[in-house]
Amino acid sequence: MSSVFLHLQRVHDSVHDFTMKKNYSDPKIYTGGIAISNWSKLSTKAQKAALDKPWYLYFSYRNPKTGKLERQTNIKGDANKYLTKKE
Repeated sequence: MSSVFLHLQRVHDSVHDFTMKKNYSDPKIYTGGIAISNWSKLSTKAQKAALDKPWYLYFSYRNPKTGKLERQTNIKGDANKYLTKKE
């Protein structure tokens, strides 16, 4: 095989091994264990039960020392003071 082919093969392999990792995860909202898209299909009792559970925002951030994503403290804010979805 030619040296050019071998060089191109090494470059090709190294390109696919290189992965850029994000330093954080996308923030997500925990909504009491139900999908908001199904809210109108739930019974009033199920809606109330979901609203009684704590809702919070959560995400992970990459620790620069370990290189691993670590879950951050939940951010609750005032989401639980509302009684209905509209509020």
